[in-house]
Amino acid sequence: TTGLFLVAVFRDQLFLFDSVHHIVVLYSVSVMDRRTPSANRAVSTKKVNLFGHVVNTSPGFLCVVIWAIIFSLFYLVCNALIQKTDPACTEDAIVHVRKETILTAFAACIFAVSGFMNLSATILQTSRKKKQCASFVFFIEVVACATNLSLFYNIFPEVKNVGGGAFDYLHLVQWAFTTPTMVFILGGLGTSMEEQIVMDWPLTIQAIVIDEAMLASGLLSMYYTGWLRAAFYIASVLFFLGLLVRIGRIVNLAIANAGTAAEVQTLVMLKWTTFLLWSLFGVLQLVEHLGIVDRFEHRVGRTALDVIVKIIYSVVMLSSNIYILDVVADVRMIQLHEEAERTAGSARRAQLLNRALQLACMEAEARSRLSRRFVCNMSHEL
Repeated sequence: TTGLFLVAVFRDQLFLFDSVHHIVVLYSVSVMDRRTPSANRAVSTKKVNLFGHVVNTSPGFLCVVIWAIIFSLFYLVCNALIQKTDPACTEDAIVHVRKETILTAFAACIFAVSGFMNLSATILQTSRKKKQCASFVFFIEVVACATNLSLFYNIFPEVKNVGGGAFDYLHLVQWAFTTPTMVFILGGLGTSMEEQIVMDWPLTIQAIVIDEAMLASGLLSMYYTGWLRAAFYIASVLFFLGLLVRIGRIVNLAIANAGTAAEVQTLVMLKWTTFLLWSLFGVLQLVEHLGIVDRFEHRVGRTALDVIVKIIYSVVMLSSNIYILDVVADVRMIQLHEEAERTAGSARRAQLLNRALQLACMEAEARSRLSRRFVCNMSHEL
């Protein structure tokens, strides 16, 4: 604009006026663009709290960070307090180690693939609740994958029970994080068109506390032998029955608040699947205590059940018809927002057009006055 003005000094008055006109138009449009936010502007002018946004929409990511810190501290404590021993070098032991390595690697690959699928679902979902539940399932898959990778690389020391036999404890550490998350997901699947994701917090907290007590009793039943093993096993069974009762109440409450028949069917399927598969874990533990199966056979069955349970929850998050009403409402709100933006953009364009017309009228009037003045001057000279 400064260059236009300097060039216009050496030209006639009409070119000077035209240059000033362009300067006025550029200035007025820039002022209006600063005062009126553009509808097509991609970057919002609001300050967004990224941490709060992630916690609100994808809390499973925060759970992954917290779990990673706790798991790292657990690894340091175990390696500091428990002396790591070399495994036996017999032929049978080597064969068992190879089989267990293949088993844990296979399970880790399955959990990794499922975790990436749920990560994509978390990022691409439009519904806030589906994002939250998908992020929790992603957290479950990450914990399961990391646990199997830890078994694959044998980074944790082996722990022996009172009788001198080795027993697995990492799967209980894994379940201490994953099973409460599953209970939380079950409580949140039937909250269509509700703001909160959990309907009954006291009942859900009771179920989580009983679940942790059940896992602790199961760990003690594997550590001790004789009558103490039987006592802790019975205690874990009683805790498990109490957990099933509370899970049934949570699912029934979710069914009562479900928005569609598809959600009811999904919740009923998850309820009985959870009851059946979680019961099989206790059965496997019992048959190992009785000596019917050995440690490797018990690990194979436990890993297979663990994969099935977590894949079922993953499939429910990816392909089931949950939160249909929430998804429809969110999509409709997005459409209304886009329509409002288009309306605001049309109004802004109309405002700019009216401003341009006003400036064009002012220019035309100025040119007319200049023409009349020129004719008048010429007539006076003649």
